This record gives sequence, structure tokens and C-alpha cells, in this order.
Amino acid sequence: MSLRERFTAELKTAMLAKDAARVSAIRMITARLKDVDIAARPKGVAAVPDDEVVAMLRGMVKSRRESADLYRQGNRAD
Repeated sequence: MSLRERFTAELKTAMLAKDAARVSAIRMITARLKDVDIAARPKGVAAVPDDEVVAMLRGMVKSRRESADLYRQGNRAD
């Protein structure tokens, strides 16, 4: 099962379980994945491979961690 298929299955499961936070996170991931796919189209790639998807996810995690650190440093509990 590819990562795309897994995200789709997990989204359906989260929606059935009415887990709003999980649905939101998975939708954010799928939206970013679509952006990466669109950016790869001029290169002749219909869908980026799983290793590039993992790299994208690592970038997203890094971005969120940095943001959380900055909020903590600014004494913001958001």
C-alpha cells in the first residue's frame, strides 16, 4: 500500500470516528501532497514517489516544530 492510499484510508477512518484533529492533520498533509504533485508536473512526473513524500513530511514536521519553539520563546500558549 502506497503512502497516498494509506492517507486516504486513514482519512476515511478518522472521519468515521469523528476525530476532528486527525481529519484536519491528514487533510493538511494531502493538500501539501497535491501541491508537491502540481510542482512536479513540469518535470513530467504524474505523482511523486514515496521517498519524496517522506521528505515532504519531514519538512512539514520540521516547520511545525520550529513554529512551536518560537511560540514557546515568545511566551504564547497558542
